[in-house]
Amino acid sequence: MDRKELLGNLFSIVSEDADGTMGGDEFKTMVSSYANFLDVNLKKDWKRIVDRWFQHISNGDGQMSIQDLYQFLEKSGESVSTLKGAIQKDLAKQ
Repeated sequence: MDRKELLGNLFSIVSEDADGTMGGDEFKTMVSSYANFLDVNLKKDWKRIVDRWFQHISNGDGQMSIQDLYQFLEKSGESVSTLKGAIQKDLAKQ
């Protein structure tokens, strides 16, 4: 399973209503779960940072699809694996 499949499966599991979208709280759960999988201890203000990510990814409409996440990463010139890097760089305790 590649990272894109892993992220897609995690997205499906965390999305509470199984409609293919998630809200901000679900996104925080997904990021926290992925950080746990990566064995990354999150810093104190990680939720504030993830809220900012969510606002960018969801375009402010309060919902995000997996495609929104992929498109955001592609537009920023990054790849799906960058979520791993972002968690490790921006959210990990130093």
